[in-house]
Formats: sequence, C-alpha cells, structure tokens
Amino acid sequence: MKVSRTSSTSSDLKVETTVKTILYDTHNSLSARLIDFGGWQMPVMYSNIVEEHLNVRNKAGLFDLCHMGRLTISGPRHKDFLHRVLSNNVHDLQTGHARYSLICNEAGTVLDDILIYADDDNSTFMVVNAGNREKIVGHLKHEAKGSDTLIIDQSFEMGMIAIQGPNSVDICNEHCDKDLSELPYYGHVISQIFGVDCRIARTGYTGEDGFEFFMSIDKTVFIWNQFLKVGQAKGLLPIGLGARDTLRLEAGMPLYGHEIDEQTNPLEAGLTFAVKLKKEPVFIGQESLIKTKSTGVKKILVGLELKDKRVPRQGYIVKHGGNEVGVIVSGTASPSLKKNVGHAFVPPELKAAGTEISVVIRGKEFPALVTPKPFYKRNS
Repeated sequence: MKVSRTSSTSSDLKVETTVKTILYDTHNSLSARLIDFGGWQMPVMYSNIVEEHLNVRNKAGLFDLCHMGRLTISGPRHKDFLHRVLSNNVHDLQTGHARYSLICNEAGTVLDDILIYADDDNSTFMVVNAGNREKIVGHLKHEAKGSDTLIIDQSFEMGMIAIQGPNSVDICNEHCDKDLSELPYYGHVISQIFGVDCRIARTGYTGEDGFEFFMSIDKTVFIWNQFLKVGQAKGLLPIGLGARDTLRLEAGMPLYGHEIDEQTNPLEAGLTFAVKLKKEPVFIGQESLIKTKSTGVKKILVGLELKDKRVPRQGYIVKHGGNEVGVIVSGTASPSLKKNVGHAFVPPELKAAGTEISVVIRGKEFPALVTPKPFYKRNS
C-alpha cells in the first residue's frame, strides 16, 4: 500500500496521514476526482454522480472497496466468541453464507455494522467499515483476550472490489469457473475470476444484484482492469463514492456516521432484523437493548420526501407543528426517482407514512412527508 503524509500549517504541527488504495494510480489514469474519505484517498466520481448512479441501476458499475476492513476470526471456539460480540445469530450460519450484523457496546449503541462470511467451524471472514477498522480490531482483540480466538487483520494484504447492476452476472460469469447465477443472495464461494483465486460474494451496497470480490492485493489492479475491458460491451463503468452513497440511500441502507453511530441503537435505526434479543448467552449490549425495547425508543429512523425542489442534507432540523422534533441524517436528490428524499430521526409518534413534517433549510421551513423505506426496490 502507498501512504502519504502531509503536515498542517497550524502551530501544533499536526501530521495527517492519508492512505491510498492499490488502485490509486488507476483512478488517476481514469481522471477520477479524489477526496479524503475516512483517511483514505478515494474516488468520489469519474464523470458525474447522476450518470454513474443511473449506470449502476440500468447496466453495471465497478467499485473500489479496498478501504474496507477485512478480518479473519479463527479458533475452535471462535463462533462462541462471535455469538457474544455480534447482535445477530452466528451458530446457525452455514458455510458459504453471509450475514449482516451489528457490533454494540454495553449501552446497546452501535460500534459498527458488519458482514460475516462463514467458512468452516474454525474460521469466519468479516468485513468492517473503513473508518471503524482500528476501533473494531481493538474491540475484538480486547474481548478475545485470554481465549484461543485469533483476530487477524488482512486489510492491507487483500484487495476488494465490487460489480453491481443488472448486467453483473453476464459480465462476471464468462470469466469465472463457477456459475455465479447459481450463487444465492448473501452466498459466497472460493473460486477463480480471470484465473485468479478469489472469494466471491453475492452481496453489495446499492440495492442491485451484484458481487463483491476479495483477492490478493497484488492481483487487484489486474482484475479491475480486466473487468473494465470485458465489461465495456455491457456498459460497465467505474463508479465513485458519490453514486455509492445515493444508491445505498435509495435502497434504504444505513451508513455509519449517519443512520448509526455510538449515540444510536439498532432499535432506533430500524435494524431489529439483525438483533436477536433472545440469544443465550447474551451478546454485548443485549440487556440494554431489552430494557430499551420494554420502555420504548425516544427516536425512530424514517424516510421522508420533500415536496419542494430543495434537497434535505445531514444536520438539517426537522419540525412538526412548529416545534423542533428531529434531524436529517442522510439526504439526496434521487436520480432514479426524480424526488428529493432523506432519512431522519423523529419521535415514534411521527413515524407513520403520510405524516406531515417540515425541514428547515437556510432558516425557512419546507413541507415534507414521512415515506416508507426503502425508496427504491429492484424488480427482481
């Protein structure tokens, strides 16, 4: 990996470190606009966000995900360990399948949302958010202290890219030694793509069908370039973080630091499907969440649609009856739906679809309606 350091001009001479993925030079060659994202230099766009967004919805897009954290949790009793640190069930997850879960603290608020991929009885693969990698590795190692469970951070040894969109299967299948059309949603397999060994998972963060590929770091650029070459005829384009955010928001998927964080619990964020409150032994934060469920949450995540042409943005105040009642945590002008939509936390009594609220933008209130999530669902 390439690492650059730039010193600030302030008197404290703070040194900031920006990490570049193995695809950094490739992004530059494609004229990507690069930004700092959680300490990583990442492409925010190659052409423009709307074009890239619609290309994923209608054709296919290629994403650099090398900034994500990639861990292996191993040991003969590692599933008992995962049972204790994850909110979702672990023991019933079969080899070759993946599952979404949360890592909570004792208060029941969210340290991170993650995916686990069951390999066998002795090993589970995990993907964590880029900005939370060090925090989660430290948390897991602390919780595993004194046990025979090993936490191995492979983030700098392994590449990760994704193809998302309706043409994904056609683009990938011709160059894979497995029929990926047979791979179930949230399934994964160790296979080869372009002759390179990969973990291939039918997972993603866009609301479209697609695959995520994990390979040796030194093979990442080769596979990226091969995909762009063979996918050109089926409309494959490189996609930046800007479109990745609008895609996930349309699909109702949370983003850490927006819908979830250490001040928010999964019951408030509408992630109860990933929280098993009857687990025994209990997971970290379970007892707090049981109490929260019995007393009721004070805020709840809802979708909303502005009636005006203004776009709701993170931090905008939400009002009801002239009173401040909540805040926008994500918002965008939806390229697929041609509507201005967002996610907001409001009191539970305002969660019903059709409830009239307003969003404060530059000191003025604009009417909005509470709207069911997700805003977008693909046809199949």
